[in-house]
Amino acid sequence: MLILIGGCSRSGKSSWAQKLVWQYRLENKTAVVLCQDDFVRHIAEVPKIRDRTDWETPHSIDFERFITIIKVYQTCFDVVIVEGHLVFANEKLTQMADEKIFMDISEATFRQRRAAETRWGSEPAWFIDHVWESFLAFGQPPAGQDITYISGQ
Repeated sequence: MLILIGGCSRSGKSSWAQKLVWQYRLENKTAVVLCQDDFVRHIAEVPKIRDRTDWETPHSIDFERFITIIKVYQTCFDVVIVEGHLVFANEKLTQMADEKIFMDISEATFRQRRAAETRWGSEPAWFIDHVWESFLAFGQPPAGQDITYISGQ
């Protein structure tokens, strides 16, 4: 089984993925989480926006390698859970999924949580705007498909 968990930055994707892993393990199934962030391209290949690397675009992810690894993991585990803010940006990956989950938060919640994030230091307001706009452009679940919406609030 392949489960995709998408949603914007700071929506709770990783936490939900870990909860699912433990739920499946309690059912005596083997389960693993793959994070989209582990499949970013070399920094020299990722587009820039102003003075910053643009991790918010589908071009930043090596989807070919990502999908190859997912297929390998599917031969080793009962359940493969894939999480990331761009998991729905790749049609091939979306079509492979048995289940699709979208972690839904409001723009206000995103901005509040992102402002509290300190991993990358201070982020300018224009970049926070860019992250949100990129999520709207590339991170939305596919229309017309069966999607489970979960509040990340």
